Amino acid sequence: ENQQSTAQRKRKADEIEGEGQDDGEDDGDASSREGFQEWDVDSFEDGHQYIPNKKIDPNDEEAQKMRRYRLQMYESNGFNVDKENFPGRVAYRELYPIDLDQPFKSGLTGRAYMQNNVDLTVDKFNKINGLSLTCVSIVRAVVCTVSCSLKSYITFMATETPDGHLVEYQAKTEQMPWQNRAHGLFCRPTPKPKVIHVPRYEDCVSSDSSADSIASSRGSDQAWDVDSFDDESEYQPPERMCPIEEEIKLMRLYRPKMYRSKGFYVDGETYPGETVFFSQVDLDERFPGIELTGREHMQSLVDLALEKYNNIKETNVTCESIVRANLTRVNGYKLYITFMARESPEGELVEYQAKTERKVWQRKYHAMFCRPTPKSKD
Repeated sequence: ENQQSTAQRKRKADEIEGEGQDDGEDDGDASSREGFQEWDVDSFEDGHQYIPNKKIDPNDEEAQKMRRYRLQMYESNGFNVDKENFPGRVAYRELYPIDLDQPFKSGLTGRAYMQNNVDLTVDKFNKINGLSLTCVSIVRAVVCTVSCSLKSYITFMATETPDGHLVEYQAKTEQMPWQNRAHGLFCRPTPKPKVIHVPRYEDCVSSDSSADSIASSRGSDQAWDVDSFDDESEYQPPERMCPIEEEIKLMRLYRPKMYRSKGFYVDGETYPGETVFFSQVDLDERFPGIELTGREHMQSLVDLALEKYNNIKETNVTCESIVRANLTRVNGYKLYITFMARESPEGELVEYQAKTERKVWQRKYHAMFCRPTPKSKD
């Protein structure tokens, strides 16, 4: 019965989403909801559970900060994150709280923007459930701007009847860059926080303190000599045209090149900025978070990949120079490095590629593959 009720609510949500397409609405966006913006679906309930089982040195404040951030994020399903624990751009689901009284978007303060989003979700919630929920005040808002979208996690106080008591509610909305308005993902009374067990440091320390023990942190999706781009279909631009904003136009030029090169080449002239996954590493500037330049850091990662490559292939390839590097910050740091190498001491220079990754919970990078640059498909 519960499954049937949920299905009925979603069908009704689809009907409500389509209302107004011909009623003269000036945004013209009532039918633009994407398939992944399904009503009454919480992406935090996708079966993934945060298990903080990684040993963390109690004196490592950066690691402790990351743990506090991720714990709070998963306990609250994204609706409560302290700004003081926000670890920066390397975090998966980069959630950060906004100042409701400061300018935020489209000439609106954070409070006014979030109020508009709450109004649209409450209106949809009431139509689906036949209720008269009313928002009284915005408590806080957390936003996520990964994947080109603006996703808002809004906590607000509401009354369920005209004379009812105040009840804490949550609303979640999302707006993609090509959408003229946000779309409601769900509206609900605030659930009880999850309880996540945090292991003690002494319970997590391995008896083997050698560097080799760290290698066991390699994830199942970090298998050697596997290129994730080989598992994806060739990029196809969306049939529906995006808005004319310059950044979106550049993205349509940039993404096909990125897919053809499997991440190893990004055209600087068409790179549209921080709203996309891939960015270029400035080799001569300091790499974020460490005391090395981009070139020095890329060299250390190439050395890591070459060591594994040479051991497996029984070769003696050496790196002569770093050509370029691209970075994606999804769930950590993934680096696509192009370099010139010699396959023998007196050999000709050959262009090679190395791919490495360090997820946010890992202490070191893992080599994904190393190979001569494949010929272009063009």
